[in-house]
Amino acid sequence: MSSASKRSYERAGPLEDQATKRQRHNVQHGITEQQGPSHSGGGRSHGRDGRAAAIAEASQMKEWLSKEDDFVLKQAKKRAAIRVREARAKPVDYLAVNLRFVDAERDATEENELEEVDITPKEPSAYLHALHPQELDELERDVQDFYKLETHRQNKAYWKALRVACEDLQARKKEAKTSDARTSKTVGEDIDRILANKSSDQLIALERSINEKLDARASIDVDYWQHLLQSVKYKQAWTQLAEMHALIVKAADEEARRKQVVFRNGKRAAAEAPVRVKLDTVGASIKSGQSTELDFESAAQRLYRQEAASQLKDDEELFNHESVRAPKRPPKWLAKFPSIKPIKPKFFNRVYVGVDWTAYNKAHYTSEDPPPKTVWGYRFNIFYPDLVDSTKAPTYRIERQLGLKSEGPGYQEDLCFLRFTAGPPYEDVVFEIVDKDWDHSSRFDRGYKSSFDKGILQLHFKFKRITFRS
Repeated sequence: MSSASKRSYERAGPLEDQATKRQRHNVQHGITEQQGPSHSGGGRSHGRDGRAAAIAEASQMKEWLSKEDDFVLKQAKKRAAIRVREARAKPVDYLAVNLRFVDAERDATEENELEEVDITPKEPSAYLHALHPQELDELERDVQDFYKLETHRQNKAYWKALRVACEDLQARKKEAKTSDARTSKTVGEDIDRILANKSSDQLIALERSINEKLDARASIDVDYWQHLLQSVKYKQAWTQLAEMHALIVKAADEEARRKQVVFRNGKRAAAEAPVRVKLDTVGASIKSGQSTELDFESAAQRLYRQEAASQLKDDEELFNHESVRAPKRPPKWLAKFPSIKPIKPKFFNRVYVGVDWTAYNKAHYTSEDPPPKTVWGYRFNIFYPDLVDSTKAPTYRIERQLGLKSEGPGYQEDLCFLRFTAGPPYEDVVFEIVDKDWDHSSRFDRGYKSSFDKGILQLHFKFKRITFRS
């Protein structure tokens, strides 16, 4: 392979020498380079043979260039995956990795680079708006390179939409620096209101209507309508990116579920292998155990959906924020399983709240004007569907820190940390709770529960109540 071809792998777009550029231009425009005049005296037949040979050569060159572009594109995608894996990604890399979830031509080598990387698809709009000007410039160039190399229709549309979105952000930044920035802002806000919540079909219809108005050459504000037309094109790009992102997220979720099933099947096969050797006569019981294992994920997912969908009772509030003040500790199992990347378990928690009618509250408040509610207890539901060893239940413990108080105005309660710990692949999750004595009684109105079943740890408790006499 030539040195020029080798150098082409070092960036997203191919680097070509002058001869290759000329050949590419000729192939793309249907031009064939004729040989010099023949001195053999072959006449017309030699002319036909020469043209046929030139056409064949052009066809072969076109095929070679196509294969080279395909190779360069695959290398660019692979390099993006490597940089993401090694935590040194360029702005374009995350967007390229996003696309792999719906890429019909995804390459196995790219999959290998990302095999142990937890990829969460980045939402394009928020991601692009967060970039610095220099990063946006770099992204626009890299997106253009991917757009030129891509041949798949859906992928090309994705890169085109990203390119137009970058142009929109660049244009907005330039407008903000102009002398008539205030006027531009007013017009921009007016246009944003016009385009808000419009679907792709509505935007296409609006674009057609604006073009007809401009073609009619009526007495209109041409600058305004051209600005609106350009804004419609920008809006179409953002809408297309949002639609693509929805498809990407759906595909990513489906892929994660498939990997979980494969992971569990592998664990189950390893665990059952010695059992089959020794107890091959109890195949039926093993099979029933398999079905329980397959129900493992669905039970956790089902409860999570039920908790998320269920309405809050009058004495409940959501409690889904982790502590930011708790000490950070690496999982103890990490030394034994260094190749496993720790992940945070999902959780869905609630806090019980109510009014304590103390003597003070009775003197200063009424049922129509009640005092502030206080915390009566908590319901923790922590989900561990992918435990490597599901026979070892997760644990929890109380950790106290001197001076840990609730934040905010008014009376500050003493707090403590409640830390949940599990085996691989899960890291600790810690919450700050009110530091009071728990009521461990089994009375129906106290609702104490501490269990771990089918990957779900449930810890429900209320505090011991102090009776206030009248």
